[in-house]
Amino acid sequence: MLPDWLRRKRRDKFSHYRHFLVLDIETIPDGRMMDDVMDERERKRYEEGEFPHPAYHRVVALSIMEAVDGSVKGFCSCASRDEASLLKEFWSTFSNAVPPNEERFPVLITVNGKGFDIPVILMRSLKYAHLFDAHHLRGITHFTDTSADRFDIMHPNYTNPFTRYHIDLARDIFGHRISLKKLAHLSGVDAKTEGRGEDVARYFQDGNLERIARYCAEDVKVTALVFSRINRFFYANLYRAFPLFGVIEGVYPEISII
Repeated sequence: MLPDWLRRKRRDKFSHYRHFLVLDIETIPDGRMMDDVMDERERKRYEEGEFPHPAYHRVVALSIMEAVDGSVKGFCSCASRDEASLLKEFWSTFSNAVPPNEERFPVLITVNGKGFDIPVILMRSLKYAHLFDAHHLRGITHFTDTSADRFDIMHPNYTNPFTRYHIDLARDIFGHRISLKKLAHLSGVDAKTEGRGEDVARYFQDGNLERIARYCAEDVKVTALVFSRINRFFYANLYRAFPLFGVIEGVYPEISII
C-alpha cells in the first residue's frame, strides 16, 4: 500500500499521460545504399554478422497500437514495398495524436526502440522528406524539436534518451538490451507464431507482405501486454490510462498492404 503523499505525487505528475502509441517496425537491408556508402571495413563487419547501422535498414512494415484513457483506439499493421508510404503512415498517426492545443502528447512504448526503431524512422524519413505534406512535417517538427522545453514539462523531447515520453522497456525499465521474446516468456505471453525476424527478408522477396504485417502486429501486441503487466506489478498502475492486460488480449490488428 502506497502512502498518501506518494499517491498524490504520482497522480499529479502522471495524470496527463493518457495517450499511448505502442510501436514496432520490420526492416530489410538496403542493399543499394550499402553498395553506395559502405566502406571496406564496415562491409567486412557486416559480412561477419555484425548488425548494420540503422541507416542501412529499409522499413517494410509498421505496426501501431493506439491507446487512450484505458481503451485501445486503433491497432493497424501495414506492410509495403513503398518505404515512403510507411513513413508517411507513422508521421500521420503521430501528428493526429498531437491535439490542436498541443497538450497531452502521446507516450511511445517500444522494446529497444530508442536504439533502433526511432533512429531508423528518423534517418529513413530524411530520404523522403521532400515527399511529406504539411501534416507529416508537423509530426516531425514536434518529434524533433528540442528547443522548446528541455525538461519535458510542456513539450516532449522525444529524441532525448531520457525523455519520459518514450518508454523503451529494455533500456528504461531493465537497463539492459533484451529481446521481446525473452520478455514475453518471463511475462507468460505467447509470442512469435507468425515467424522469425530473420524470415522477414525472405517473406519480402516472396511477396508475402501480409505475413510481415502480421508478424509486426504480433510484436506490438506482445509489447503492449508486457507493458501492461509491468504497469500493474512494477509500477502499481502508475500509468492509469494504459489498458489492462485483458483489454489488450481481446484486440486484433487491422492488416493493410499499402
